[in-house]
Amino acid sequence: LWPRASRFIFNLYRGPAPLYLPDGSGNGNEDLYSREGTTQGCPLSMMLYGIAILPLIRFLQRKATELFPTQAENARRCAYADDLSASAHLRYLRAWYDTAVVFGPAFGYFVNSTKTKLTVTEDKLEEARIIFEGTGVVIGTGTKHLGTWIGNKEDGTLWVNKKVAEWTRKTAELKEVARSEPQAALRVYKTAIEPEWVYLHRVHDPSPNLCLPLDEEIKKFVAALFGHDLNDLTSDDWKLLLRPESEGGLGISLPMDNAQDHFQHASESAHHLVQAILGHVTYDADAHNDSRKKARQKLTERKQERRAAFLSWINQDDPVFTDHMLRASKRLLHESLTCPRWL
Repeated sequence: LWPRASRFIFNLYRGPAPLYLPDGSGNGNEDLYSREGTTQGCPLSMMLYGIAILPLIRFLQRKATELFPTQAENARRCAYADDLSASAHLRYLRAWYDTAVVFGPAFGYFVNSTKTKLTVTEDKLEEARIIFEGTGVVIGTGTKHLGTWIGNKEDGTLWVNKKVAEWTRKTAELKEVARSEPQAALRVYKTAIEPEWVYLHRVHDPSPNLCLPLDEEIKKFVAALFGHDLNDLTSDDWKLLLRPESEGGLGISLPMDNAQDHFQHASESAHHLVQAILGHVTYDADAHNDSRKKARQKLTERKQERRAAFLSWINQDDPVFTDHMLRASKRLLHESLTCPRWL
């Protein structure tokens, strides 16, 4: 499957990796040997796992197709690391699941039925319970999957509301830290909290209005960074304050303003991959990379358009900023004077 890397991988994993643990007495270390899986931190781990699991994926597809050939045409299968997923007729799915349970251990794959979810429409619930009786599979009309929600939309909205409430709570807690350690708090927010809701908006297309409580809490967090109330700031002031770091802003974005942009970019990046999973095209790595490059290009163009619109806005005849603020903004927005991220 990967001849050019086979010798390197063989040499890398020909013996178990030793992990050294202090024995607690201070006299020496206890050796713990990693004999299964990939070594933590190995840069090839994801690629190696993906290649190693391919034979199992193809075996499951072949076996289920042999049992239900007429239903195989509409079946869709995909895998992300050890998370195997399939969409098909219920009896095909049962054959696919049973094959994974019986033959999976021979490939080093062990199915955990209590963590296996089957999502069906309301009218298929009873049939699903009959077909999957005795398996221990959790059956419902909606579930979380790879950081997003599939199934019942009402339940999905409740799930998103819980996520927003959790991020709002975390931001409120971080706000207290910001009063005494503003730089550390900003760094934690940018690297730990913001990426969570950005990821959700990339894989899920919720109503931006659901994030209103988080938007309000982020503004309170920004106020804590400065150490005083910012209630007097207008919407124009916030536009300037929350500009990207390269333009002299804090680099903080509001979910309600950016939700659609994140989802659009992710959809464009994954276009070829989605079409391949749906069976409309044959997967081609070069075509997938081209889709990603075009998506990045479109994203850059949209950013440049917004940048030009912002520059035109602050140059309007009836300025909403002081001369000092305008001078600073124009200087940073000048192409040769962009503010470096480290600053």
